[in-house]
Amino acid sequence: VASVHFGRIVDDFPDSSYRSDARHQLARCFDALADDAPLDQGYTLRAIEQYSLYQVEYPSGDHLEACGIRMTMLRNRLAEKEVRTGEFYLRRGRAEAALLYLDRVLERFDDTGMVKRARLGRAQALVLLDRSEEAREILLDLVEGNVPRPFDHDLATVAPGAFGQFAEGREVQELRLVGRVGQAAGGRRAVALADVNLLSLIH
Repeated sequence: VASVHFGRIVDDFPDSSYRSDARHQLARCFDALADDAPLDQGYTLRAIEQYSLYQVEYPSGDHLEACGIRMTMLRNRLAEKEVRTGEFYLRRGRAEAALLYLDRVLERFDDTGMVKRARLGRAQALVLLDRSEEAREILLDLVEGNVPRPFDHDLATVAPGAFGQFAEGREVQELRLVGRVGQAAGGRRAVALADVNLLSLIH
């Protein structure tokens, strides 16, 4: 209901002194309605649109910084949605479909915190497509870009334990990139789609 009233001020009273606040509040309404990354992102897109319009219309506005912060967070959510979809297809062995979503993150959301996770998923998809040399280049870059600081949760999720040991300066032993799918008749079942010795890719 609130969004209707704020939208009316924005649309019907372009010269009103309340219009800038109404634009910001309209964005906040859609922001509050936006769902988490696994769900539909319609309201997320509408919130981003309104925050962006505020930035364009009121470059010196009181809410400019707040709009920028929220847009960054919402764009990260959109990127996470794409990555999750890509990983969904990876778990089902559909590497080409996965690449469509993971590449979209790298093209449209390269300023978000989901880039590393998308690149890691892309490497996994390339391995499944027998494009190991391309996967090798991605993994090398990820490894070099994370030394000496510890690898984050995204890397550890794909290669549990091994990346953390590497970051602490220990010798990498059985560093593997493993893709898993699960949901089989009669219960959940983890099936390795790719079990690749990472050392064979980067040496």
